[in-house]
Amino acid sequence: MTRITRDRTLTAEEAAKYDAVRRQVARHVDRAAARARVAAVVAELESARTAKGLSLPDVAAQAGFDAAAVASLSAEPTLGTLSRYADVVGKRLVVTLSDA
Repeated sequence: MTRITRDRTLTAEEAAKYDAVRRQVARHVDRAAARARVAAVVAELESARTAKGLSLPDVAAQAGFDAAAVASLSAEPTLGTLSRYADVVGKRLVVTLSDA
């Protein structure tokens, strides 16, 4: 990335506009990182499932939801679904919150 230098000071309006864009990009990066973490959790659950010799219908039956819910975990998983899945494969879902 190339740093841009200016021969003048930004106006307050320009500075506010650039700050808004920076905040928007930072939120996008944070969301992408969160999606990557969720994908990693789903992959770990899948690995634990196969290590226990369980099929998707097995997990669905033991967790109390339909097989379609388990199969669609990579799309939009909920904490409840991930937590119940984790219980079935002998894992515990831990969620943390950090300062922005």
